[in-house]
Amino acid sequence: EKLNGWSNGVGLPDGFVESSTFWLVNDNKLIGAIDIRHRLNEALAYRGGHIGYGVRPSERKRGYATMMLSLGLKECEKIGLSKVLITCSKSNIGSSKTITNNGGILDSEDINDGEIFQRYWITL
Repeated sequence: EKLNGWSNGVGLPDGFVESSTFWLVNDNKLIGAIDIRHRLNEALAYRGGHIGYGVRPSERKRGYATMMLSLGLKECEKIGLSKVLITCSKSNIGSSKTITNNGGILDSEDINDGEIFQRYWITL
């Protein structure tokens, strides 16, 4: 109910933007989730971007993240986005590969809380 509200801008906590959450489930087992932010605020434009996703550790390195991001980008098109920002820690090689496998182009790197992160753009 809360997530449905957030997708319509209802009950958003401070600093949040409208977002849609999708779950990847296989054989009644939660594999992962992807959160699509409908727009960027100042904080998300710096780090966070339009999309956040995660895959259960026991299910990683099986292509699920790449598939989820591909499907998520189709949802981004449906809400009218033409360009999507995704960020990840530079040390997260799996996420970087997921993003580039879906057309992500590295735009820049920056440091936040002592950690290097990368900013990728995907044109839809």
